[in-house]
Amino acid sequence: TISVSAFLLNRSSDLHVWSLAKASDNVLAEGVCRAAALADGKPGTYDGSVAMVRDTVGALGVDMSTYQARDCSGLSEQGKISAGVLAHTLYTAIHGSDPKLASVAAALPVAGLDGTLHDRFLGKGSAGIVRAKTGSLSHARSLTGIMPTASGSILVYSVVVADYQEGQGGRVLDHIDRMIDGVAAL
Repeated sequence: TISVSAFLLNRSSDLHVWSLAKASDNVLAEGVCRAAALADGKPGTYDGSVAMVRDTVGALGVDMSTYQARDCSGLSEQGKISAGVLAHTLYTAIHGSDPKLASVAAALPVAGLDGTLHDRFLGKGSAGIVRAKTGSLSHARSLTGIMPTASGSILVYSVVVADYQEGQGGRVLDHIDRMIDGVAAL
């Protein structure tokens, strides 16, 4: 997730962040997060690693009061992370004062080109322009990233759609992609 990527840059290498963001390597996210929790003096458990992310990202100025993660992989169906937390974390990584966090944006998959977005936004104006981290659970989809608009602004965004009917995940992704493509055209 974006939150895990931001905290890892304070504790780990760009290579880990690249693997986490481009390939969405959930096993790596969980393992590195637990190791970082141990290094931070917390238990190398689900609870310890989530507490470490909450503390580290919170120290960047992100309001973590609605952060309800259950693990660092992002695969727990019980976890809930608001679009606000995701967008603020990414914004802080890009615009904050810590130069180590600047590479978070570069590690994000590029629409229509690589990572988890290699087959999305194809043939659309936002292909090759939108950078984002995807999120996917059985009844939740998200897209958090950055994009330049036609007017020259750089936008940080996060879209989270949850609790939709069984079998509607593809339609949800289509709607998210159409919305982001439309905003990029502004």
